Amino acid sequence: MTHSQSFDRERENGGTTDARCCEGTPGSSSASPAGPPLPPPDTDLSFLDDPRILAELFPLGYMDYGRFGASGSEMIHGRTGFFEVEQGVRLGWGFWVKSLEAPTLLYFHGNGETVADYDWFAPAYLERGMNLFVIDYRGYGKSSGEPTFVNTLSDARTVFAALRRLLAEEGFRDSVFVMGRSIGSIPACELAAHHDGEFRGLIIESGAANNFRYRWRRHLPRRENALGEDGVFLNKVKLRGYGGPLLLLHGLHDAIVPFSEAEENHRNAGSPDKRLVSIEAGHNDIMSVDGATYFGAIEEFVEEHDLPSV
Repeated sequence: MTHSQSFDRERENGGTTDARCCEGTPGSSSASPAGPPLPPPDTDLSFLDDPRILAELFPLGYMDYGRFGASGSEMIHGRTGFFEVEQGVRLGWGFWVKSLEAPTLLYFHGNGETVADYDWFAPAYLERGMNLFVIDYRGYGKSSGEPTFVNTLSDARTVFAALRRLLAEEGFRDSVFVMGRSIGSIPACELAAHHDGEFRGLIIESGAANNFRYRWRRHLPRRENALGEDGVFLNKVKLRGYGGPLLLLHGLHDAIVPFSEAEENHRNAGSPDKRLVSIEAGHNDIMSVDGATYFGAIEEFVEEHDLPSV
């Protein structure tokens, strides 16, 4: 798979660190800032859905090649299906199963990928004792509709509920972890904000803290409540109220989402069990450069927090 992303470098932050891993513990000096109360899920963020910005940040949903996977690109190893997120709109998914007793990883991919890409990487998760469930955004792969930020957030909540129903109906153990890569960190953090306590842990890989907000700078300061330092759209603000286990994976040489954004997320996260693992890699090669560290950190995190169901 080629992790081809269209993001510009986040212009608001820069800098790197040679830290290998940072951990947060209860009462540590890296206290998380207290944020404002989170808005209800139906808070109006429709101003984010500027067509020009959507075409740049969700390229496969708006370009001719966006239907990659819709025909002729069938998966070899996993099963596929659809979740209806609203009348007439279905999201395609891929599910790679290790066993009914294994924990399930709900995965939100990057903006230059589709479910079909993960057919090649799923064995790495299965070998480490996990089921992998990957969802496509609207307009990606076999999904219908067009992606926006508003419907990506609402779809994440719908998908989470639908997945839990599917797992229960098919006899899977109730042990779900949520993971988001790159732009997938946005729906993943939405679940952390609104479904804290309903899944075992959150994994963010190459994720944003400030959600590419420089693209909406013309809306500031009028939209400070959404995009400012305490803006309710930002991942780092949503993580302030998240109390579950958190694993952050990020490349030290990431030129698309700088490593400083991972540090911001780590600093802001309210979780008493949070860790930041850095890898000598960029944005799109983090798995291939050091797969042992990458998958080892995920495996250790899942094993540690995959507690027996009550």
